[in-house]
Amino acid sequence: MFYLPVTEELNFTQTGFAGYVTIMSMCGIVSQPFIGRLLTRYRKSVRSVGVMGAVLGFACCFWFSRCNHLAQFYVGGAVISLIVPIVNGNLGASAVTQWFSRRRGTAISIISIGTSAGTVFYAQLVRFFIERSGWRDAYLYMGIFIFLITMIGTALISPPPELYGMEPYGGRSAEPEESGQNGMPLRKVLRLPCFWLLSFCALFASTYIMGVQQSVTSMLQVDYGFTPALAAGMLSLYSLVCAASKFLMGTVYDRRGAAAAISITCAAVCTSLLVLLLAHGRAAATAAMVLYGMGNMFGTVILSAYVADVFGRNSFSSVLGYVNIFFTIGVGMGPLLAARSFDVSGSYRGAYALFIACCLCSTALLLLSNRYAKTVSCVDEK
Repeated sequence: MFYLPVTEELNFTQTGFAGYVTIMSMCGIVSQPFIGRLLTRYRKSVRSVGVMGAVLGFACCFWFSRCNHLAQFYVGGAVISLIVPIVNGNLGASAVTQWFSRRRGTAISIISIGTSAGTVFYAQLVRFFIERSGWRDAYLYMGIFIFLITMIGTALISPPPELYGMEPYGGRSAEPEESGQNGMPLRKVLRLPCFWLLSFCALFASTYIMGVQQSVTSMLQVDYGFTPALAAGMLSLYSLVCAASKFLMGTVYDRRGAAAAISITCAAVCTSLLVLLLAHGRAAATAAMVLYGMGNMFGTVILSAYVADVFGRNSFSSVLGYVNIFFTIGVGMGPLLAARSFDVSGSYRGAYALFIACCLCSTALLLLSNRYAKTVSCVDEK
């Protein structure tokens, strides 16, 4: 939503402006394992980590509202890398993993519904504030929004069940046999093929996820000729469908396993991006947003549930932090590919063709990871 107004007012290229996302990604290589270990070590007091994320989120948005040069946006991107692992759902997923040994996919899908529901309001709020007050005030208002929502969510998070003399839902018997009381040791995790296949899967998946997320409203305006209001409405439609579909995908994951879940998401995402590439008009865009909303589940549902199932409950945050090193690399690559496509050709279609390839690669890698995980008895057959 910010790409076009910021680059037009400050005379940036879209590739240059997208560089702040790349900076965020590169700094995330360091911050993701740090935040993961922080959530593991202080899982009994995770609320303090959430407060830190809320404060930094507001500070970064305030900083962006005052930026005039690319270097300033890059500094903000470096700082915001510290809060992305907190406010993007990892904090909630970590808490849910502590409380659920069974039906994790369904539980994680339920809390991640809030992410999609928030995007519905986010798109409309950003559009409203940009049109009413400009992009600088929009950044400031969104900082306040992020602070309030993160603080409310943090207040609702409960410490692990052990502190209450309870066991997670499903009992400890549902834990993977080799994960043990404290989860699979990290040194063992790093030697497993399923970990490395999952990590590269996360890289390809985050490339298309963030590439589409950051550029789809601009793509609809440039390639489809939509007004900013109509483009924001399409983003809200995607978010509504995504929120409604997450519970269904969590149920599919719990009952049919990761292979079935990732295959369904791949089919939906690839079809939606093909429609955006080959078709035109409001009906095509609507169909594409519905399909993409049904399929964009990797980062919010499948990844968290899969990591918990394979590597154990208590080591969840640490392992996810290392997988997210690769995820954040893709976060930086996706927007750059979209911005470069626009700067070179005046269209986003070339980047979206690459995003289809990224989706297919991520699906193949997760299917291989799931196969290797079963051979070393990391996960139960489903």
